[in-house]
Amino acid sequence: MELLKPNYSSRWVFPFPDEPETGVLVRKLTDAEVNRIYDRNKYIPGSPKATVAKASAVLQEMICASVEDWKGFTQDGQPLPCTNENKLLMLERSVTDDEGDKTTIWGLVNQKFAKLQEDDLKN
Repeated sequence: MELLKPNYSSRWVFPFPDEPETGVLVRKLTDAEVNRIYDRNKYIPGSPKATVAKASAVLQEMICASVEDWKGFTQDGQPLPCTNENKLLMLERSVTDDEGDKTTIWGLVNQKFAKLQEDDLKN
């Protein structure tokens, strides 16, 4: 696989050190995309109308938009297709992060993606 140059919007993230072949291709959403998702869900961060249900809907839509592909995820021994329905399973599966804290698969992927972007800025 060709390595992406720094500051490209999509990166492969490998969240599990003991499973180096399991990865998620994550795309950084543009500000315009994020704003459209907020508008569609009538969500204003910090406002009294920013309900948990609206925040959850925003998060789900952002995950579906930012996860482009994956490899290594299986169900019943078969490759798990990268569908929107399956992407949302990343919010339900609990894992332990590098510091030993509980999070979701999405939380772990998001942490690793943010670290890659931070490292890109340093280089």
